[in-house]
This record gives sequence, structure tokens and C-alpha cells, in this order.
Amino acid sequence: MGLILSIYTIGSSLFRTLLYPFIRGLRWFCPPLKRRWDFEAKNLHDPLAQSFKADGRRAHVAFEVSSEGELEQIIPLVKSLLAKRLFIEILYCSPSVEKKVTNFCQGYPGLIRAKRMPLVTYFPAWAPIGQNVKRWMSAHNLILCRYDFFPELLAIGRRRDCHLILISGTLKNKPLGLSKNFLRYFFWKELVASFEFMAVPIVQDKERFVALGVPEAKIFTLEFRVLQIEERLSNALPTLREKLPAPYCRFLASRARSQNIIFAQAHPIDVELLLGTEIWQWLMQKNMHLSIVPHHLERANLLALEQGIKDKIKQAGLEQSLHFKMMTSAMEEMLPTDRPLITLVALKGILCELFTHFSVSYIGGGHGRSIHSVLEPYMAGCNVMCGPKIHRSTEYDYIKARSPERLVVVKNAADVVGALENFEGQGSETHQLAIIENRNNWNGFMTALEELC
Repeated sequence: MGLILSIYTIGSSLFRTLLYPFIRGLRWFCPPLKRRWDFEAKNLHDPLAQSFKADGRRAHVAFEVSSEGELEQIIPLVKSLLAKRLFIEILYCSPSVEKKVTNFCQGYPGLIRAKRMPLVTYFPAWAPIGQNVKRWMSAHNLILCRYDFFPELLAIGRRRDCHLILISGTLKNKPLGLSKNFLRYFFWKELVASFEFMAVPIVQDKERFVALGVPEAKIFTLEFRVLQIEERLSNALPTLREKLPAPYCRFLASRARSQNIIFAQAHPIDVELLLGTEIWQWLMQKNMHLSIVPHHLERANLLALEQGIKDKIKQAGLEQSLHFKMMTSAMEEMLPTDRPLITLVALKGILCELFTHFSVSYIGGGHGRSIHSVLEPYMAGCNVMCGPKIHRSTEYDYIKARSPERLVVVKNAADVVGALENFEGQGSETHQLAIIENRNNWNGFMTALEELC
């Protein structure tokens, strides 16, 4: 490990050690800090958070993920390793992903341990107080996802018996030229040199890492979710028959894809911004079906979206000119076909498969923090629209590098209609070559990883 990286890891550990008693006391007066402390304290009583060391065993691979997006990235890799009966450790940061991690781990009893990342309860491994990843982790292979370079994890990676691996690596939006910032440049140069090998989603990222001194032979160009999505799409028909209400399933099967568009992972802001006069006129003119699938399916959010859509329809004076239906598992009535139809889909676990019935998809999140997954509709053959917050999405880069005309940023209803008109006449696209390329790179990556296990 280089000088700058050593200063970073050692200095961070010293600072946090000094900070520990203040955090311990301050948490009683700071509710967010108390919530975080209590979240991490669950590790002390959670059987899933017990170290393999306590059983006299050693994990083969450890993973770190911050939130749900990173968890989705590693799932195909974790499943592949579990299929070989290898032991896995998962570190996760966000409380929002706790339930998913727990449910996933419970499907593989005895093979996985999962620990909440100790951020506020951190204390060095040499003292039996606080929590420390080094005391807990038993694996000699540590896989980091994207850009979650916690100093204590980098410190573990500096051990001679530990191999650091990076997946979904990206240097997007990172100005790393030597002339821009001397220290930052050499920090990143030392950091990327720490990895045994890495996987990046697009060729441009490979070129960025090579420019920092990473040998090309150590970089696999690989989007981890492609094969996972392909597997789901191959089973789309039976999945939809099982999980969709029969009337809606028949309705979709009776229509051409070009007659259906979908607003997926939608937030209230998407309804507010995009359901304007222009889109209503377009829907009426084309006699279209618009399906809206919320990002959050809690009852309060569904009711707010439902009311928001009804208000938009009323404002446009279209109560008698189109139909609006809420899709639930209990829905049994036939769907009307005489006028344009708006559906609000309140069903879990079918969105990826549902895309196969639509020609165009708008993906939400881009008018908030960041767009949600644009790769699923793209792989399903949709043309894709999204909001302007794209800076965190490697999936956006992946699509733009392959089919730039099929992914468009929109900010309002006029932009949506403009994109829809440009998409007209474009058929669905198959991605067999990308899948084959991805699978070949996947095999190379897995071979390299298994050699370390």
C-alpha cells in the first residue's frame, strides 16, 4: 500500500478512535445518531451477524454493499458462489437494504453471514469495545462494489493474505488529471493499484482505469445484472401468468407492444411533471394504454398517486374520454378497450417481466436523487426515457455506449411527447451479442475469482 493510502487509513482509524467516546455520549441527544447506533447494535444479537470465526470456519469471499443498488449488482455473483457451496460474508451500510439482505441470507442457511457496517460504533480491532470489521471478517477475498472505499476495508486489503477485488468499478465524474489535483491523482493511483483485478461496466471506464496504471489484463468489461435480467426475461410469460390478474394479462396479450407505454419506478414528482396537456393529447390521439408502476407500494403512496392521477385527468377534462383502473391481485373485471386506458399497477415482483409488453418505458428517480434501473426495460426491448439525474448510473452509460438512440433524458411532458414521436417506427431490439460478450467476460472473471478461493 502506498504512502498516501496508508496515511488515509491510519489517520482515519486514529480520528474515529478519538471520536468514539463523543459519539457514544452524543447519541442520546441526537436522534439520527441514536438510530444509526441502534441499527449497528443489532449485530450483537443477530445470529446472521455472528462471525464464521466463532464456528471455527472461514468464509471464501466477503462483499461490501452500501444500499439496494449495490446489492442487486452482487446478487448474481453471490448466487454463483453459493451454488458451489462456498461460504459468503456480506457487509451492508443502509438500513433500507436490511430486510432484503436478511431474506436473501435466510434462503441459504449456514452459508452466509451478514453484518451491518459499523460506522458510528467503530473501534480498532485491538480493543474489545465497539465493533470492527477486521475482528469479524474471516474471508481472504474482499469484493468492493462501485466506489465504497471505506478506510477500514482498504486497511484489511493491505494484508498480504487478503485479495481486494472491485466490481462495477467506475471513475465517472471524477476529474483525476495530474494537473487538476496532485494529491487526489496519486491517491487514486495508489488505490486502484491495490486491487487484484476488477470488473467495470463499460469500455470507457476500462480506459480510465488503464490511464491510472491498471494493466488491461486485470480489467473485465462486465455488467453484472445483464445475465440476471436475461434469466428473468426468459421466464417472463409464466411469471406474468402467475402474478398478474387474469384480465390484465389477457388485455396485454391482446395488444401490440406499440400500443402500450409504461411509467415505471414512478414517484409523485413524475406524475406531477410529466402528465401534462401534451401527453394527454398524445394518448387520446393514439388510443394508447399508459401503465404507471410506483416505486413505493405502501398504501399511503398508492393513494397519493391515485389521487394525483385522477386530479390530472380532471384538470384535463378527460373523465369521460378515458378509463383509469387500479391493478391489484384481486382485480377480476374485464378491462375496457373502447378508449385510452390508464392503469396504476400495485403489484410486487413483476416489473422486469412486465416491460416485455411495452414499447416505451419512462424510468423514475431522475427528478429526485438518481434514476432507477434503466437496464431492465432496455434488455426487455423497450425504448427508454428518464429524468436528468443520471450521474450515478453506470447502467445509463452502458446503454448509451451501445444504443444511444434508445435512451433519452426528458424533463417535462413536451419532452416526453417529443421522445415518443422520435421512437415511433423503431421496433424492439435484441441484445444477443451483448449477452454473449457479457457471458464470456463473466466466465473469465469467475475463473479468476475461483482461483483465489
